[in-house]
This record gives sequence, C-alpha cells and structure tokens, in this order.
Amino acid sequence: MPCHDSLPIEHFTINDLDRDSVITYKEKVNKRFPKKKYIEMSNQDFLTEIGACFVDPVSGEGKLRRGALLFLGQERTIKEVYPHYHLDYFNRKGHNPRWIDRISDDEPGDYEMNIFNFYSIVYEKMKMLLKESFELDAGQLRMPLSDFDEVLRECLINCLAHADYVQAYPSIKIEVFDGWLHFLNPGKMLVSLQQFRIGGDSRPRNEIIMKMFRWLGASERQGYGGPLIYTTTASGGVHTPEVYTDIEKTDLRIWNIDFANSYPELDEEAKTILRVVLKGDIPMPVSRMREETGLSDYKVRKWLDILDEKKLVQRIGNGPATKYAIRETADEKITQLQIALDNLKTKA
Repeated sequence: MPCHDSLPIEHFTINDLDRDSVITYKEKVNKRFPKKKYIEMSNQDFLTEIGACFVDPVSGEGKLRRGALLFLGQERTIKEVYPHYHLDYFNRKGHNPRWIDRISDDEPGDYEMNIFNFYSIVYEKMKMLLKESFELDAGQLRMPLSDFDEVLRECLINCLAHADYVQAYPSIKIEVFDGWLHFLNPGKMLVSLQQFRIGGDSRPRNEIIMKMFRWLGASERQGYGGPLIYTTTASGGVHTPEVYTDIEKTDLRIWNIDFANSYPELDEEAKTILRVVLKGDIPMPVSRMREETGLSDYKVRKWLDILDEKKLVQRIGNGPATKYAIRETADEKITQLQIALDNLKTKA
C-alpha cells in the first residue's frame, strides 16, 4: 500500500505549488546532479522526473502528489487539503519566559511556509545558535561541531518527514533551549524504539517528503538516522537522547552540552566527579578520583553517594575494592554495542 503522501490530489496542479520554492529547490538539486541538467527542464518535467508529480496513464494529465504539495506548496493551498497543518520553531534560550525568535506558518513572512522553506530557515537558525554555543563553551565537548550538525539535521528531517499531517495533533514544534533541543511531531513512530536505535528498518510515513529531502542530499542513509543520532552523541560525551512515542506523537530531545552540565541541579564538584567517571574507560576507584579532581576523600565519597542515589553512577564491589562507573540505561548499552559494531566494520 503506497504512503499517504504518494497519493494524487484531485483538482490540484503544479500551479498550486509556490513557484519560488520550486525554483530554489530545483537549483539546489541541479547543483548536486549537474549532469542531469534539471535546471534546463520545465518545472513540470523536473517534478515529474523526481517523482513529485506523475502523468496519469489513462487521461494523460499531470497529477500532483500530496507530498509535493506539503513540501513545496503555497501555504493557503496546503491548508485547504490539510486544515490542521501547523509548523512552529521557537528559540527559548536565555531562560526567556516566552521566546526570543519564532518561525511559524501563523507568522507573516517573506516565504510560503511549506516544509522546504521551514526546514531551510530553521536549520540555518539552529546551526548559527549551535555555533555560538560551541564557541562560548569551547573545550567542554569532545564532539566536533560538524558531527553535531549532522545529528541536528537528522532530528529535524525525522520530525518533518515522519509527521502525520492528516492527524496533525499535536502540531510540529521545534524548540531550542539552553543546552538542549526538542522535536515534537504528530504520529506514533512506525518502528519500535529499539529498532530506531539499531537502524536498518526504514518505514517512512511520508515517502515522497523523505525522497525530496534525499534529492537535496539532506538524508542519505534511509533507516539509519536513529543510530547516527545515538552513536554520535555517545561519542561526543553528551546526555543520551530521549525518545517517547505513543499513538498521538513522537517526542525527541537531544543535548548539546556535556553530560554533567545536562544536570543543572548538581553542584560543580559533583559535576567534576561525574566527568572524571565518564572519561574513564573502566570502573574507577575513589583514590583515582581524588587524584583527578583534587578533592578530599570525604567530598569524593559524599558526591558519589549523591550521584548513586540519582542513578547516574553505579557502585561495583565492596570495601576497599569498590569502584564506580557510569550507570548505563538500556538505550546506552544498545548504543555502545552499535559503536563497537561500527568500529569492527571500519577495521575490517
């Protein structure tokens, strides 16, 4: 059975798309595939070539697919077909009670707020914010900015390409906070959370939308977005992403600050100990932590007890042989296994 967004829309044509969006999109695709000479094609021929439109074999008419309307359409026309269509981006950095920047189809702007324009604008805004935060927090993260940029792009595309635009509740919402980002879309994830972490099983809710992202080069490895998000953040020493999904929604949260700072309620000394334990490849004794942190035996043990209570570290052994390690969740164990498998493939 074809995806909903692959179906044709009766009584709508290419004239219901936003011409500027189509031209900009065609230029970007042509830049990736210059030998195809897409730029020389008419908009109708180009969209037919990439599968956004098709020719009805019976009538010979050009038909517009639903995903093409969502991706490149005029906002007014999109809402005729999808009355609950709504996209929101909020910059809530700086502990602002409301927001300091917003991109939305409700806000007047210079662009038709289809998926393509929303993605292009929001992605650039988030990249700039992340670049600023990395410059301010230099040295706190092991993850290169380019790696986190890839995670960011994958999260944004997942949110937009897997949304249920028919249900459309809750509406798509992207939020940037100090240290973390939130991606919310309507619709239950079509693979299990475990399969999402492992990858390899692609079940996009909107095949045309996903395909149009791939033509841009924005989503290369279909079915491997989950492993990329988990393994890259794990390698970068940040908090494990959190994903929740039910019949109504999928909710993804990622952090762009180091693991210890993602727990703002912790004292700085406790964060220092947490970073030392995280850095160790094997369980670590208290004596090593004293050396690494310069803290007294009393303080190290006091903060370890608190970290243990919060289930951030785990105690291994008893008496003088006691050591401590980061307490791994099931998600983190799967991620570490995935990293190990990726390393084996690289060495093979």
